[in-house]
Amino acid sequence: MIDTATNEAGRAAYTGDKGEINHTMVRDTPIEAKPVAEFSYGSRLRIAKLHSNYEPYVDHVIQVCGWARTTREQGKHFFFIELNDGSCASSL
Repeated sequence: MIDTATNEAGRAAYTGDKGEINHTMVRDTPIEAKPVAEFSYGSRLRIAKLHSNYEPYVDHVIQVCGWARTTREQGKHFFFIELNDGSCASSL
């Protein structure tokens, strides 16, 4: 006698399965950007502030601080440094 309520492994088939769920994920509320302080540790400017609005700092000497994500030497006296301070995902 063959039992039709078993699967290939011989176990009883789960009868509560109603099939796939058709659902589309919709985000109703936009993700708000967190406010970032303009300066950190005195006069050090945060990189996120530079990315959001750089015009006030054009033709001025500014001080930034962070860690070098990547460095590359181009010639004997020229280097490229990708600097990040953790205030945003992008680097300077």
